[in-house]
Amino acid sequence: MSTLRNLSKRYGMNMNRLPHFYKKMFEQLSAQSQLPALRPDAKEAPEDERFKSYKEWQVAVGDRVLITKGKYRGTITKVVGLHESTNRLYLEHSETRKIVVPKQFWQKNQDSHVIDYPKTVHPKDVKVVGTITDEVSGEDSDIAAHALVFKGEYWDEDYKKMMPYRRIRYNEHIIIPWPRPDIVEEDAFSTPELHTVERTYTPMTIASNEMPEGVIQSLRDPIAKRPYKWGKKQLINLKFLKLNQKKSKKFHLMFWNLLVLKLLII
Repeated sequence: MSTLRNLSKRYGMNMNRLPHFYKKMFEQLSAQSQLPALRPDAKEAPEDERFKSYKEWQVAVGDRVLITKGKYRGTITKVVGLHESTNRLYLEHSETRKIVVPKQFWQKNQDSHVIDYPKTVHPKDVKVVGTITDEVSGEDSDIAAHALVFKGEYWDEDYKKMMPYRRIRYNEHIIIPWPRPDIVEEDAFSTPELHTVERTYTPMTIASNEMPEGVIQSLRDPIAKRPYKWGKKQLINLKFLKLNQKKSKKFHLMFWNLLVLKLLII
């Protein structure tokens, strides 16, 4: 798969390099070739502008958010998905649009071609909701963060990586925790966690490289466009043996004689 991915990057068309009028033309052609049910309801963002970290998204799947725009303004709902190509969110309760779905894409218990499909929502149109506990009464209450700041990091055992602290701006002592990801059930083909983190090799020193000289060059592809041990100079200097013209003529005569004899026998 990595080879195919590299080939697509090398020989595929990079839309970001094209002028804006060419990009618009190709986007229209792509939209016309797609089924209406598969077209996104928002314009796709360029690859260099797509959100890649939680700091850019500011929300995660499972977060409770307050809708601040549209038909469901003032409703507290839940984030159920991230649409990475458009930098938008799928919410549990949001506006919908009617689309026609071909029968081969029907879901279980679906009995109609026309369904209500949820619209995506921009992250700016929602506010993250957190819960605080009153120290006197002990009651829990929901608060919506007008703006968030990220200060400090901690190791999250569920996400298995460093996660930033989400704090409410101007009230940075209030931290809104990240939602817990869904538990992945292991099956017979799963690799135990202890085996994945087991270290099977430890270098003796970092001062010198233990690999022999030239081992990396010997593993490279000879057709690749990079320095390689079989360069043009080495190939030109090699002495190739030329075929003897007399021997080649004798070989052709013997071949034709045998062919004629075979035809006569038949």
